[in-house]
Amino acid sequence: MTLAGKRKATFNLDEALHQHLKVTAAIQRREMAELLEGALQNYFGWNRMTDTENKELKTYELAESHGSGQMADLVFDSYADALGCTGSERRIAAQLLQYLDAQHRIAVDVWNGGQYQPLRSFADTRCLDINGGNIHLQLTIPGRIRYQQLQQRQDFEVAQSTSAV
Repeated sequence: MTLAGKRKATFNLDEALHQHLKVTAAIQRREMAELLEGALQNYFGWNRMTDTENKELKTYELAESHGSGQMADLVFDSYADALGCTGSERRIAAQLLQYLDAQHRIAVDVWNGGQYQPLRSFADTRCLDINGGNIHLQLTIPGRIRYQQLQQRQDFEVAQSTSAV
């Protein structure tokens, strides 16, 4: 194993785990550092952002598209397309909006033909397909916190994938 391009890391391991790693490394005729590196790469590979989290991040980006703290004026069809939800998958985009609104992460207002009213005031998400599908999205404080967390995870994943190349 070469250390070119690698950074040194220090871990505080409990004695039993340290001994287990030493024995495993000896049995596999590998260095302990190789075992740990493989374990960490597997761990971060398993904990990648899900498709739903990527759609959630895209929703926050669209909500901020008119500037930080500003209300974004969108059309539901365009929103669903931006998330990659076409055909029957448009229900996923509608459910995501409904969920984020219920979690108070994003305020969703829907055009009812005469004025905008909150998504939660409608019986279901069919309102997104009528009256032109015009919607307003605005991030709330909990949504902004979640947005920043997802951005950091995405940045980390991008850094991991580029350092592996």
